[in-house]
Amino acid sequence: MSNSIIRMRIINKSITTVLLGLVLLGALVWMIPASAQGKLARFGEFAPEATAKYDHSTFDGFLGKYIATTDDNRTIVNYKSVSQEDAQQLENYIDQLEATDVKTLSKAQAYVYWINFYNALTIKVILDEYPLSSIKKINFGFGPWGKKLARVNGVRITLNNIEHDILRAHWSDPRTHYSVNCASYGCPNLQPVAYTVDNVEELLEKGAIDFINHPRGISVDANGNIQASSIYEWYQVDFGDSEQGVLEHVRKYASEDLLAKLDGKNDIARFDYGWDLNEK
Repeated sequence: MSNSIIRMRIINKSITTVLLGLVLLGALVWMIPASAQGKLARFGEFAPEATAKYDHSTFDGFLGKYIATTDDNRTIVNYKSVSQEDAQQLENYIDQLEATDVKTLSKAQAYVYWINFYNALTIKVILDEYPLSSIKKINFGFGPWGKKLARVNGVRITLNNIEHDILRAHWSDPRTHYSVNCASYGCPNLQPVAYTVDNVEELLEKGAIDFINHPRGISVDANGNIQASSIYEWYQVDFGDSEQGVLEHVRKYASEDLLAKLDGKNDIARFDYGWDLNEK
């Protein structure tokens, strides 16, 4: 048998193996989200008559103790100073969230519940791995977002589930992106207070204003080129599904100085994001 025929058979076998692998992978990708989506759908059920205020005071106390504001209006977390007692209090708060039947919460209560849950879990992940320079160092560079970190109503959930399958899926508010914090320089501020039904609107507006008017959110260079946070690229669909839509959103919260720099502009030159840990 000639060498060319042998090589051809090897190539054909390799192609067949790859194709079979892709078919199997496609089947798994199709099956897993369908199963997960069915379980996560229950988090879109709310109790419209719920009136009791959910208690986030433990988390509120933790944030007030360990978050500081920099001179350029960023918030940072003093991870290295967190006491063992306070770390345990944070875990107790997460346990409290896990024990909650979220179907008994109103939609407004559920919104702040999930925001606080995301932020508390993120802080715990950092504390568990500290010291580290970036959240992306966790899990061999993949970060913690796909890891099942909690169980709610019998469903094991990830940070990605909370952000994308729950918050973004059930609350069509682009300001949600200013409320969840990924422990990085490039993130919108982690607020020094817990979200509540009473303060959520104020905090969402503050988060948008603070982020958009900081260079890590939007900046315009001397040549008039706009640099924007990668958040506006990754989630452009939530901000009008175009660069023009992003800039229309930005103008709602821009200072007079930034508004002047954005005047007549509809394109973003580049996107950027800083993954350094939000501790300095």
